[in-house]
Amino acid sequence: MIGYGLIVFLLAFVIMYMSRPCLYVVLRWKTERRLRGLGVKLHDIHFSFEEMTYFVPLPNRLPLLANATLDQLVAEPDYTSFIFPKLNGLKIYVRKEKEELLIAYISIEHFRLPYFDKLLYEGKINERQYLEMSAYKLMHRSTSDDFLKEVYRMMSA
Repeated sequence: MIGYGLIVFLLAFVIMYMSRPCLYVVLRWKTERRLRGLGVKLHDIHFSFEEMTYFVPLPNRLPLLANATLDQLVAEPDYTSFIFPKLNGLKIYVRKEKEELLIAYISIEHFRLPYFDKLLYEGKINERQYLEMSAYKLMHRSTSDDFLKEVYRMMSA
């Protein structure tokens, strides 16, 4: 009987641990397949930083922010749950040793991509597909890096 309990526990742990990476893989597969059909590459799709919400005025002379380097900025996806995750947005933090400060946030609803807007308007994709492709673009490493560079630029201005 202990063996079954252990198996159920391990299975539940694996499902919880792997759900977010699996979400990324599924969104990548769906998005790349749709974009391939349209003859577009992900890195050709542009976005704006306008809808990002800042929680501190930038530039700022707080010691944590004033001396921060780009390496100390961290972008983390914001999910709703562990088992069936849904991307809510992207959080930008400054992390120095044991200190951490949330600087900026972009929600998936405010992360607009003009090319996807055009496809939605033309009826080539639906709202669910728009959100899936936007979520993948927001989770993509190059997009996170672009947001980090933009926040750092605002901090250094």
